[in-house]
Amino acid sequence: MADTSSNATISMTNPTLPLFKGENYEFWSIKMRTMLKSHGLWDLTENGVPTTDLAPIDTAKRDAKALFFIQQAVHESVFAKIAAATTANEAWTTLKTAFQGSSKVIAIKLQGLRREFETLSMKQGESIQSFLTLVTAIVNQIRSCGEDLSEQIVVMKVLRSLTTKFDHVVAAIEESKDLTTYMFDELMGSLQAHEVRLNRSEEKDDSKAFYTKGESSRGHQQGRGRGRGGGRGRGDHGGRGRSKTSDNQHSPTKQLKKNVECYYCHKFGHVQADCYKKQREEGQDIECYYCHKLGHVQADCYKKKREEGQASFVEEKNNQPRLFIAKIDEESEVSHIWFLDSGCSNHMTGFKHLFEELDETYKKTVKLGDNKDIHVEGKGIVAVQTNNHNTRMLHNVYYIPQLSQNLLSIGQMMDNGYTISFKGDNCRFSDAETDQTMAIVKKTMNNMFPLEIEKVKEKALAAKEVSPSELWHLRYGHLNMNGLRLLNQKKMVIGLPDIGDIGLCEGCVYGKQSKLPFPKDQAMRATKVLELVHTNLCGPMEVESMGGSKYFMLLIDDYSRMTWVFFLTYKNEAFGQFKRFKAMAKTQTGAQLKALRSDRGGEFQSKEFKQYCESEGILQQLTTPYTPEQNGVAERKNRTVVELARSTLKSKGMPNQFWP
Repeated sequence: MADTSSNATISMTNPTLPLFKGENYEFWSIKMRTMLKSHGLWDLTENGVPTTDLAPIDTAKRDAKALFFIQQAVHESVFAKIAAATTANEAWTTLKTAFQGSSKVIAIKLQGLRREFETLSMKQGESIQSFLTLVTAIVNQIRSCGEDLSEQIVVMKVLRSLTTKFDHVVAAIEESKDLTTYMFDELMGSLQAHEVRLNRSEEKDDSKAFYTKGESSRGHQQGRGRGRGGGRGRGDHGGRGRSKTSDNQHSPTKQLKKNVECYYCHKFGHVQADCYKKQREEGQDIECYYCHKLGHVQADCYKKKREEGQASFVEEKNNQPRLFIAKIDEESEVSHIWFLDSGCSNHMTGFKHLFEELDETYKKTVKLGDNKDIHVEGKGIVAVQTNNHNTRMLHNVYYIPQLSQNLLSIGQMMDNGYTISFKGDNCRFSDAETDQTMAIVKKTMNNMFPLEIEKVKEKALAAKEVSPSELWHLRYGHLNMNGLRLLNQKKMVIGLPDIGDIGLCEGCVYGKQSKLPFPKDQAMRATKVLELVHTNLCGPMEVESMGGSKYFMLLIDDYSRMTWVFFLTYKNEAFGQFKRFKAMAKTQTGAQLKALRSDRGGEFQSKEFKQYCESEGILQQLTTPYTPEQNGVAERKNRTVVELARSTLKSKGMPNQFWP
C-alpha cells in the first residue's frame, strides 16, 4: 500500500503533459485546464495572482509551478511566444490570443461554426456514422470556443437533419422519448442500430447467389419475416416467423454489423436488443435460432458447428467452373452489358453474334449457383471497343446459349494484365503496365457492376495498310509533306522513296491545331554562324517526364537554324545549360556568340546571367513585354518541337510522360 501511495504521489507531481505544437489549440487547452484544476492551479492561471494575497510566498510558488507546466506542455516552436512570460496567467493569455484569437476573432469564428451547424444536413447515401462524426466535431469546436451548446439542441438538430429513410424512427423517438432529457449518446446508439436493420432489410433477392453445399435442401423452412438466419418468404410453416436458412457470413450487412458496439456489454457485432448477456442477466429464455433449444444462441450451437463441418463454402474437390451470378434483373438482359463477376472462371456470354471467332467443338459443363449444370457450347474471341475507341480482344470466352447475360471474369482479366481496384461504389479497370484507366464501373442499387462495352464492327478489325509515304511521315515525327519531298529531291536521306499524298493525318490534326499566324514584316537576319542566337524556355509541362523534367530550353542559330534542346527540372537551371551551350558552340565552330535574343523571363534577367553576358561580350536582345512576335524564330521552333512530341504520342497512344 505504501508503494502504491508513493507511486500515485509521484504521478501527480510529475503528470504527463499534452504537447502543443501549434495545432488543435481548443483540445489542448481543455486537457491543460483539467490538469491545472487537478493541481489547484487553474484560478491562478485564469485570473492571475491576486493583489491582496495573504500568503505571497506560497502563491508565488504555485504560480511558478503552473507556469512550469505550461512551458513543458508546448513545443519548442511555440515556446518562443511565451519565453518572456513571468506568470502563468501571462503565458496562458498569450497562447490563447495567438492561437484562438481575441474575443472579436472568437466571435467571428463562432458565427461561422453556428452557420455550419444550422445548415448541416445528412446527404443521400451517407452513413449515419460519418454524419454523426461530423456533428460531434462541429459541436466540440463550438463548445471549445466557450459557447454552451446543450445536449437537447444537438439531439433536436440531428433529428431534423436526417434523410427521409429515417422518418419513421425519428417519429418513434419523438413519441416515446422525452427530448428534454434525451442524451446525444443514446440517440447515436439508436440510429446506428436502426441503420444496421435497415441495410439488412434492403438486401434483395436479385443480388448474387453464392453456392454452398446442401443449400437447396434447407429452402422449405420459410415463414414470412426475418428468418432466424436471415431467410425471407412465405413457406410451409406460414405466418410470421424465423426460418432456419443461415445467414451468408460474407454479406455486406454482416461486415457492417461487426462495427456496431453493444451499449450493454460493450462488445462489437450486435446491438443491445440482441445482447446475449443482457438477456441472460434479465432472466429471459434464450432460444437458439438453429436447433430451437433453450439455453444458448446460434453462434454457440453445437449442432450447427457439427453440421457446418461437413459442408464448405465451395467444394474443394469439385473443380468444375463456377457461375456465381444466378439471377439478374430482366431489364439488364442486353448484349452490350457485361457484369463483373469475381467467382466466374471464364468470360461467358449467351449471345453468339458477339463472337469474332468461335470454336463450337469445345464442350464443357459449368455449375450454377443453384447447383444446376449448364453446358458450354463453344469457346472463342470477342472483340470489344473501350471508351477511348481502342479495340480489345476477350480470349477464351465461353458460349452458353442458356445464359441471358454477359459475365466478365475478374480473375481472367487480372491474368491478362489488367489491374482491378474497388473504391467506394466504383470499380476501376487499368492497364497493369501503364496504369492507364480502361474503364470505371459504378455499382448499381442491387450491388451489381454492369460494364457497357460495344462490339467492334467487322471493318474495324481489318489491319490498316500503311503507305510508304505515311510511314516516313511518322518516322520523321509528323514532318510536313513538303519537307519530306524536299529531302527526297535533295537526296538527303538514303532510301527515302517518292512522297505522295497521304490525306488527313489524325495525329497532325490533334497535335498541330493553332490560330492563324501573326502578320510579320521582313526582319534583318544573321549572315554568319552564331552572329545571333534565339532562345526560349517552355514549361512547366502538365505531366512530368520520366526523368523528372518539367521544362525545356531551345537555342536556335539564326543563320543555320541549327537547334539545340536542353531539358530542365527547374527554371534556374537555364543559366548553367546556356554556359554549356556557349562553350560547346565555340569549340565546334570556332566562332564567338555575339547576340542572344530572348523574352524578359526571370531566368534570362538574373544578375548572374547579365554579368556573364557582359563579361563574355554577348549582347542581350530582350523583347518587348507581351510581344512574342519579336522572338518569332524561337516561338515557332517551340511549337514545332511540342507538336512533334504531341503528334507522336497521340498517334501511338503513349502516356504523356514520354514527351522528352
